[in-house]
Amino acid sequence: MRGTGSVANKQDFCFCIPIVFGCPNKIKQEGDGTPYVCPRCNNAQVVEAKSRMWFELCWIPLIPLKSNHVWLCGICNWQHSRDGGFQPQAAGAMPPPPQQPQGYDFKRLSSDPPGGISGAPCADNLLVWNAVIFGPAETPFEDGTFKLLMTFDEAYPNKPPSVKFLSKMFHPNVYANGELCLDILQNRWSPTYDVAAVLTSIQSLLHDPNPNSPANAEAASLYRENMKEYVRRVKQTVEQSWIDETEDASANADEEAL
Repeated sequence: MRGTGSVANKQDFCFCIPIVFGCPNKIKQEGDGTPYVCPRCNNAQVVEAKSRMWFELCWIPLIPLKSNHVWLCGICNWQHSRDGGFQPQAAGAMPPPPQQPQGYDFKRLSSDPPGGISGAPCADNLLVWNAVIFGPAETPFEDGTFKLLMTFDEAYPNKPPSVKFLSKMFHPNVYANGELCLDILQNRWSPTYDVAAVLTSIQSLLHDPNPNSPANAEAASLYRENMKEYVRRVKQTVEQSWIDETEDASANADEEAL
């Protein structure tokens, strides 16, 4: 889902940021969309939610720290919690330490997301991401909204993330527990890959399965021998993804009402 926003220079652009499902800090309405600058990374961000849907049109939320009333972006807030506190820089102070690779990945993914994918770190742990892939057009997965969980090792990007589908999947290269059989997450990993590259590769896998290296033998067999039944089974997972999305939106609304 995309929308049009504007910044102080009045230039229009598109943006799409997901709700971080499964995390304690939900995206909520915070003020009127006034821009704030994170004092740690100098990132201008706006706090504004447009709807209660599971996917919301919004800017990356800034999180107020009650201890010193400093507004930090989501990434810096996680680092603040991890490091045990942060004070804004005084004039002439040393610059903050470099961000972890996931921070740069998040900035790139949020500023210029490839079509049909989205992702964001959990509010309290930059090493755990929630992501979404929209089913590619002109495939049995079209119109599906599939959730994934990405877990990063401290050695990233020298070590690939662990990725699994949270949504139910029927695909030759997806195991029953949601884990994937994908070469770039195993022996063909390169430190040059980022989150966008991983999610784009998974999206391509939905479009072009490899039945010769199956993680789901039944799906691989149907893909080779009975495409009509394979498509029917995939369409069931697409419909299930709609139900899951609706249930998540309802649960989020109930939590906010409490």
